[in-house]
Amino acid sequence: MRIALIQISDMHCLGYAQESKSDRIDNAIAAIKALGHLDHAVLFCSGDLTDHAHSNEYKSAQRALGRFLTNLGAALNQFIPLIVVPGNHDIALSTTDRGITEIQRWIKNDHIGEDLQRMSGFFNYANSKKCFLGNRLYDTKIINYDGLKIGCCMLNSAPFSTLSHDDKEAHYFPGEVEVALRRMPTCDFMVTIMHHSYEHFEWNSRQLLKKALYGNDLVFYGHDHVSEGLSITTDNGTHSNIIKGGKFSLNPDDDDCSFNTILLDSTANHMNLYEFVWHKDSKIFSREKEMVIPRFRSAIQPTERYLNKLLSERSNLSERFTDYYVLPKLVPDGGLFQGDGSIPEALDIDAIFEAVSKAKIISISGASGAGKTSLLKYLYAISIKKGFFPLYLEQKDYHDSKIEKLFQGLYEDQYGESPDGFEAYMQKDFSKRIVFVDNIDMIKSEKARNNLTDYIIRKGGLLIYSTKEPLRLDLVDVVKGRILDEEQGSLEIVPFYKGKRDELVERICQLPRINQSDRASTITAILDYIVQCQASFVSLQPGALIPYIQFYAQNASDDKGTKSLTIVFETNIRQAMITYAKDKINPYLSALEAIAHEMYFERRTVKLSISDIEKELIKYNKAHLGNIETKSFISACKKAGIFVESENAYDISFRDNNTFAYFVAKYINREIERNVNREISKQDPNYLNDITYVMNHICFGINNTIVLFLSYIRSNTRIIIDIASKASELLVDYPELNFDENNLPFISRSTTKVECVPDHKDREKATKEVEKIEKRRHDLIEFRNIFDFNEEDVNKEKYKVLRALCYVRLLGRMLVDQYGNLETEDLEVMLNVLYEAPQKILYAALKPYQEHYEEIIDDLEKYVADVAPEERISRTDLQNMLSNAATTLSLNVMNDIAYNSSNRNTIGVLDHVPLTNSNHKIHNLMMCENVGNSDTFVERAHVLREEYDGNPFICHLISRIAQKHLFYNPQVDMRVTDKLISYKILSPKAKKAALLERQKEKFQK
Repeated sequence: MRIALIQISDMHCLGYAQESKSDRIDNAIAAIKALGHLDHAVLFCSGDLTDHAHSNEYKSAQRALGRFLTNLGAALNQFIPLIVVPGNHDIALSTTDRGITEIQRWIKNDHIGEDLQRMSGFFNYANSKKCFLGNRLYDTKIINYDGLKIGCCMLNSAPFSTLSHDDKEAHYFPGEVEVALRRMPTCDFMVTIMHHSYEHFEWNSRQLLKKALYGNDLVFYGHDHVSEGLSITTDNGTHSNIIKGGKFSLNPDDDDCSFNTILLDSTANHMNLYEFVWHKDSKIFSREKEMVIPRFRSAIQPTERYLNKLLSERSNLSERFTDYYVLPKLVPDGGLFQGDGSIPEALDIDAIFEAVSKAKIISISGASGAGKTSLLKYLYAISIKKGFFPLYLEQKDYHDSKIEKLFQGLYEDQYGESPDGFEAYMQKDFSKRIVFVDNIDMIKSEKARNNLTDYIIRKGGLLIYSTKEPLRLDLVDVVKGRILDEEQGSLEIVPFYKGKRDELVERICQLPRINQSDRASTITAILDYIVQCQASFVSLQPGALIPYIQFYAQNASDDKGTKSLTIVFETNIRQAMITYAKDKINPYLSALEAIAHEMYFERRTVKLSISDIEKELIKYNKAHLGNIETKSFISACKKAGIFVESENAYDISFRDNNTFAYFVAKYINREIERNVNREISKQDPNYLNDITYVMNHICFGINNTIVLFLSYIRSNTRIIIDIASKASELLVDYPELNFDENNLPFISRSTTKVECVPDHKDREKATKEVEKIEKRRHDLIEFRNIFDFNEEDVNKEKYKVLRALCYVRLLGRMLVDQYGNLETEDLEVMLNVLYEAPQKILYAALKPYQEHYEEIIDDLEKYVADVAPEERISRTDLQNMLSNAATTLSLNVMNDIAYNSSNRNTIGVLDHVPLTNSNHKIHNLMMCENVGNSDTFVERAHVLREEYDGNPFICHLISRIAQKHLFYNPQVDMRVTDKLISYKILSPKAKKAALLERQKEKFQK
């Protein structure tokens, strides 16, 4: 709905007939019509209708305003209301009347009636327009347009004016005016109109006006003959838009003529102010100024103070978390969210509010840390802009007695205390009131939960609540007869897979306090690495990702190793414990280590009962002369986000597997440190048992993560050499895969060059594929029991190879972490394993395919004949497909190790190794590619391509690596692609594809 609020002021009519016939009126209406379709319009006149308050002047003003209203009404096909106030020229004064000296001596309450009597001409006209009917000093009126209520407060500032215009600070309002100035609770929009600004009033009246006017959406002034728009916000967060009117002269000899129009659009979050100025030569009103001003707010709206508290964030990234918030992917359960019969993949904001308006109840579920609370707070803020009146209920606010009083308390806390405020809120349209309940699971009693929800859907309004598990409130009996035939909606928050993760990085990097937009792609690559290579380390929830994004944005580094991750992880734990454990932080952390060790090695469980934790604390207190109290300890750990409570409230577990692994690693390290410095006779003979177990079971459960933490916590290279030795021992019986010797010949059939370059569609498709992989990995981590493995599997050949792969990955990460701390001798051991072990792992994995090659191809031929006989797939095709699959596996394993081990620091030592065969050279090229320097990569690829010009298989591998580089580095200069083609690394056919993609990019820009 578009509404024009038109302000004219200071007409100063002199009683001439031509004033009411002026073509300026019709031209003003033409200018207003040029603003486009208008649903409604209101005309405001801010005083000085006349020049001397003579009766003939009032008649002229009445005819002029009548013509304006009639013609505008005809143009818009509707009645146009007039809101009018008097100015200092509308009070009848003579040269013999009182002056400023006399006024200053007056008790103004005793004389205000005298000045009102001098304005009978104005009141005769104003009363005909239903203005100032009951009170000649102030009046209010409500205009209702299709449910949108505009409250108008008219103030008569003319009393105590003087002919000599020396009346500044002489004007006066009695205290009773404050009642009229109060924002009307039932109105959505509030306008005050007066001729003089508050600077013209004596001190007490000025303070009253200043305080009250800033609760209005618009304040219209006249008097100064200067058109101006100001948007002002006070210290307490209230705001107003001050609009000063120019002179709307209808005198043909006076060219000073202008007016203002405010355009209200109920669908926009702002208003537009237009100043129209008369041009005598062209005889038109032209738009001289156009200004966007804040959109009106409801009379009932949460205070800025409450919104600042609700939306504040602890990371110090911004004042409000909504400045960088990314709406998570929300998966519906169908039903309500089905539009054309298909269930949408994810929902946007509009769909959520449309659904809750239809269903009355929406539940939002998600794992701990998924962002349910942040989502509800975000929806709360958005709901205000969408015209809703929200209330927010969290655990600290809830009590089961006197629910009506509970909601009144919520209203007063969020909207402020005001006379009849809560009653006015409750009178708002039911469909526009919405209650957000955070963590409805907090209400343990089903009866209490039903009492609350019954009140909300019967009296409170719509309901959106969050819950840990997807559940539906059993409200059939409660809401019988109220929401029949309407379905409760259910949404689940999806973790932040790649697309949302990248969006979050961009938003945070663009924040003024961060201002690191140029590092967004680097941080995205680091997070991709973390998720790909250390999936169990970082939760894919926004709250867990933000500290890492903040760390990498504020620390100019491309370090993707465990060291940085552990710094962030450990800092978050300590900061949280400092907040909630205070002076007991060290004993609490030490006790957590003992509890984690007991759970992992002794009980092999992921949760303990509260009574079991109490037993462990008794043991800890006895061993350390401590005095940790169970209830306080558990409470602090829960508030710090280290412990989470099970649904039955009797069991406690660590927040996630990373936290569990961290405290296990801390205990193991403590025991090693305690024993390693003792005399051998005083050492615990079993102190290395735990780390030996973890190392031997590294490909199971959380052992990999425990070792990662240990490698950082200990800052000791000994563990690195142990890992290298174990990897070598496990692979001692396997030779390396060797392309030069062709010791697995079935692989080398792939010889084609890459003929295309990736475009944006390929990358979008790849992002979706990455998200699918991340989801599968996430689900595996979420639902797999960390103790769900067979001890006998450890020594099977398959798991020996997997253990070796885990060791080599760890070595790569440790090279990144411990770079600069390693001696040459240790580095040489590590580097040999990093180059040799992957080739041995590949040989072990691919050898069975070579040994049974013909049988496999025979089986594939039979498979094709059975399931796809219409497909013309020859035996040669199958051989090439198997070769291509083996090549892909080989490149993926080498890239995995390259990805883990290479960055700008480590590439120098990785280049230090003598590269004696093509496998090691290909692997080294992949390490170079993963560093991300395109120029260096292209030149190395060129050199290697020249060296193996006669070997089509090696050239094929180089081509595949180059394609991968272009794929994951879309920002590279097109000259890189040109060089790869000119160096014969990519096929000449790729030239055409590259040119087409370049033209597409230019067109899109």
